[in-house]
Amino acid sequence: MKKYNKRIDKAIKSFRELGDSVGIIGKGRTAKELTLVLVEKGNFAGYGFIEKEITIRTIEEAREYVQKGAETNTVQNLINSYLLNPKDSEIISF
Repeated sequence: MKKYNKRIDKAIKSFRELGDSVGIIGKGRTAKELTLVLVEKGNFAGYGFIEKEITIRTIEEAREYVQKGAETNTVQNLINSYLLNPKDSEIISF
C-alpha cells in the first residue's frame, strides 16, 4: 500500500508541475447529458453539463459549459482519482 500511495503522489505531483489542462467527461444527470469537469493548468476551474451530441475540442469550448468552482481538498481528491483511474470517464487533453 505504501508503494501504491507513493506512485499516486508522484503522478499527481507530475500532473500539477506540468500544469496540464484537461476535461474529464463522465456520466450526466440524465441519459442525454454528460458531466464536464475542467482542470486548467493543473487547477480545478469548474464543472458543468453538456448534451451527449456535443464534442469538446478546445479549452475555450469547454469553458462555455462550466461554472467556476472552488478547489477544495475533496474536489482535488476526486479529480486525482479520475485522472489516475478514469473508469467510465473520458479524459481530454488541451
